[in-house]
Amino acid sequence: MKGCAASRTHSGAALPGEVHVQLYVTRAGTYSYSWHYDLEDVFVAQMLGIKDYHLRDNTVARHTRLGESLDFSCIRDETSHMMAARLIVGDWLYIPRRCGHAARRDVQCPAAVRDTR
Repeated sequence: MKGCAASRTHSGAALPGEVHVQLYVTRAGTYSYSWHYDLEDVFVAQMLGIKDYHLRDNTVARHTRLGESLDFSCIRDETSHMMAARLIVGDWLYIPRRCGHAARRDVQCPAAVRDTR
C-alpha cells in the first residue's frame, strides 16, 4: 500500500527514536486484539474502513516492565472510566503506553497501520 509507506516515512521523520510499523487487516465485526496494553506509545493511522477503539486507564498493571511476562487477564479487574473513539479513513489516534485498549472493525473496509514507539 503506497499510503502506508508514505505514512511510515512521514512518522519516522517526525518522531525521534526507532519506529516499528505494523499493518492489521481485520474482518468486519471482529477485534484486532482483545483487551490489552502496550509497553510503548502507539500511534494508529486508519487507512481504510472504520474501526472503533475502546480505551481505559490502566490502574491494575501500571508497573509492568519490558521483558516481564504480561498478564492481560488483570484488565478484567479494571474499574477506570471507559472511553471510545471511532476512526475513519485519515484519522490518527495516540494511545499512551500502558493504556488498556481494544479495537473492533465496523462492517466497512479493513486495515489500520499501527506505529509503535
